[in-house]
Amino acid sequence: MHQFYGSFEREKDLQNSISREIGLKIYHNLAFDQNAAFCSCDEYTALCLGNIYNLEQLKKKYDLPGHNACQIIHDLFILKGDAWSTLADGEFVVIMQNGNELNVWRDRTGAGPQVYYSSGFFSSHLYHLLRLLDASPQIDNESLMTFLGIGYIPSPSTSLKGIMKLPAGSMLKYQNNSLKIESFYHFDTFINNAGTYNGTIEEATQMYKQLHEDSIKDRLGSSQNVGVLLSGGYDSGGNLWALRQAYYGKITAISIGFKDNPWTEVPLAKKLAKDFEADFLSYEINGKELDDIPLIIRQLGDPFQEGGLMVNDLTMKLAKDLHFDVILGGDGNDQMFGTSIKELAMHWKLQRAGLSWLQKILNNAGSNPFFNKNVQAFRLNFHNRKILKIIESDCFGFHLQQAARICNLLHSPKNYSYCQNYPHHYDSFDELYYARNFLIDIEQVINEVIVFKASKLADFYGNHLSFPYLSNDLYNFLLTLPRTYKAKGTVDELAKGKGIAKFIHKNYLKNELPPYITNRKKQGGFAPLPLFFKNTERRQVLKLIIRNSRFYKDFANQSLIESFFIEYDQRASNESLWFWYRQTLAFKYFNLLVIAIWWEIHIEQHQGKSLSDFL
Repeated sequence: MHQFYGSFEREKDLQNSISREIGLKIYHNLAFDQNAAFCSCDEYTALCLGNIYNLEQLKKKYDLPGHNACQIIHDLFILKGDAWSTLADGEFVVIMQNGNELNVWRDRTGAGPQVYYSSGFFSSHLYHLLRLLDASPQIDNESLMTFLGIGYIPSPSTSLKGIMKLPAGSMLKYQNNSLKIESFYHFDTFINNAGTYNGTIEEATQMYKQLHEDSIKDRLGSSQNVGVLLSGGYDSGGNLWALRQAYYGKITAISIGFKDNPWTEVPLAKKLAKDFEADFLSYEINGKELDDIPLIIRQLGDPFQEGGLMVNDLTMKLAKDLHFDVILGGDGNDQMFGTSIKELAMHWKLQRAGLSWLQKILNNAGSNPFFNKNVQAFRLNFHNRKILKIIESDCFGFHLQQAARICNLLHSPKNYSYCQNYPHHYDSFDELYYARNFLIDIEQVINEVIVFKASKLADFYGNHLSFPYLSNDLYNFLLTLPRTYKAKGTVDELAKGKGIAKFIHKNYLKNELPPYITNRKKQGGFAPLPLFFKNTERRQVLKLIIRNSRFYKDFANQSLIESFFIEYDQRASNESLWFWYRQTLAFKYFNLLVIAIWWEIHIEQHQGKSLSDFL
């Protein structure tokens, strides 16, 4: 494993060279909270940020002469060209400059530093990039509308006009005063390779097991103090089991629960940690942790909110003082195998039966306020939209029309811009499954949500977090598997909820993990967001913060926000209402709070660090 170390002062050499030769301004602390290596190789100057786990293997495989990380990367680039990064397994950003040419690569999942850029600037943090601009930034209304719906803004768009962010698995190239983006992971390539594996289920299971163990070993390196993010499920439990096959040193398992939540997984996680001789550390969220949200918003850049946001923040805060060499997370494994399989099968069956028109009528009717106030109508519309819009990210916030009205858009778009060019026709259910797996599970949920959130918060607290299930070898292997190896069952069985998700993963671990894990029905792992808005006095404070913001005063439709406040107060105390009804209400509240504070921090340059600073 190569971790990149070096003096950040050396980075100023690259900064000065880029400014002189290319005319770009780079924020001087691009490597903030990252390991870094700097070198000059032939005509290239290189800066490497993050972690790459297989450089030694690549050096040996291709007989590369380099002696350190930067030199090996340079040699690999000379040998393989721009696509060298597809061979590197890790969390990284690499910058290379040669005269007036500048190349910036991000790793496949975007776990390395973020890259914001414009025609004249680039930086790893939006907060810092905005301080380089000569003029005030212009808000992108449609991007904020997208955030209010799905909780994030998909790359390459950002919240601001003229500023972009480099997608995961891509390269940014400045050359001859022009800018070019190249992606190395394409839908057509994924579809063409999907399902081409010819081995048996048992052979696939053994291969998967070996690749997972290898991924753990690569990330382990010479570590002597290892952290594991632990719940009561197969994914984190699988990491703990595989780690113990190769490592007998100190392990600390960290688990987060919620106060008064009957579905908490902390007791199971504690029991699992004990069985594998790991120390155990847990924390129970009570809602007051929301006070840290300004620090999180400053770190994440674009407006961002997801159900597990505070879980990740508290986990990384707990880990900070334990000084782990590496922390292993189970993030992304559900998505690697494909999610929402039941809804996907129902979508296929309804479409084949010619009933999509009926779904669309119900979906259009769902914009009526009745569907937000009547719980049963809401539930019907919630499930219908989930099935109808299966090739979209989940919209747990304001629906498209609602969000457009809050952002005062004159015309509400029919679809989010990120998915407007997705295919509309599939020849088989398996093709539909693979399409969603790539377009939504991988490109959106893994790259833009799960890994982005977890890795950026790990950086904030100075932790080295890695995701063994997202290794390059596992990615390349899993995409070739037949659909039934990943989601076992016929279309009818899947539509009835009788299929088996993550089949070879469970096949691999069913005899390795204890029965109280393998025989347990999956609970879903959803963070109960209403907990953060349960206290009436706290809601009054949050309302005041939102109302005091320039977002509310100068940009938003105030009457719609006030109507939402009334609706929430009327229903917030009724805990007997359907979980997802209350959850989506809290999701909307969270989104409004985030965007209000985001506006103050990034647009108004507010220096506050806690909620009380924004009153």
